[in-house]
Amino acid sequence: MKICRTLWPKPVTGISPLAAWLNTSRRAQQGSTLQPGPGYRLKETASGVRLEILPQAGGGRGSTPANEYYLESVQDDYLTVQAWDGHQTSGPVLYIAKPPKLRTSLITAIIYGVVHHYTYSAGPDQFNLLRTNTWPQGTETELVTPAWLMGDIIYAIPANTSIKDAGGNPISLLMVGEARQWASL
Repeated sequence: MKICRTLWPKPVTGISPLAAWLNTSRRAQQGSTLQPGPGYRLKETASGVRLEILPQAGGGRGSTPANEYYLESVQDDYLTVQAWDGHQTSGPVLYIAKPPKLRTSLITAIIYGVVHHYTYSAGPDQFNLLRTNTWPQGTETELVTPAWLMGDIIYAIPANTSIKDAGGNPISLLMVGEARQWASL
């Protein structure tokens, strides 16, 4: 398939206000020209070029809504939950992978060119661990905030994660939509 491309004229030479305006307009139009990208493509038709929105891999709607889950326990890299309908739990126990920066498998990070090393230890309760963050200029003790609490409502979407449950089974839900983070005590 051949996609029509706009052939832009060369920049206007000269120092007049009109030349400056024409060149600015040209650059703006070039920057807003639609190009193929993730989730859509351009299709040439008899009447011109048409934008087509592509379905997700495997078909279905263009996005997957997050579902609600009731937090039952917290593990190093994942959460144990049950489905939540707004009033009660239902169904089997499920596992949701934590976002990568909340996982205890994160042991080293480079932040603004500085290497940080992380170690984890028991925290104030079975849900919340302490993290020691050590870097060349110092050390601090951190805790996830807001704290993990039994009954927290967690949102998750289907995703390919690299996390496995205690039985070695891949976890296919990923926590989304919340701003928990490690914070200094």
